[in-house]
Amino acid sequence: MSQIIFHLTEAMARYKVSVNALSDELGISKSSIAQWRSGKTKPGLDRINEILIVLLKIGDPEQLRAFPLQLSDVLEWRVNKEQNLN
Repeated sequence: MSQIIFHLTEAMARYKVSVNALSDELGISKSSIAQWRSGKTKPGLDRINEILIVLLKIGDPEQLRAFPLQLSDVLEWRVNKEQNLN
């Protein structure tokens, strides 16, 4: 089975974005972000787009220049090696 891995914690750390700042910009609770970070829930694709926009907006400018934000910084798709792809 394949799965989508959400790397919000790593992206927030790389671009120096706090939970408070992200929740304020997105207009959501800190507990929602905590659930995303822990993997208990995942945001929808429309919300992922908003997250990327916010990371660009409030992320550390030097880090964004050194490591330009890409979708792969936040999402990863993994295929189970045992899955038959035929």
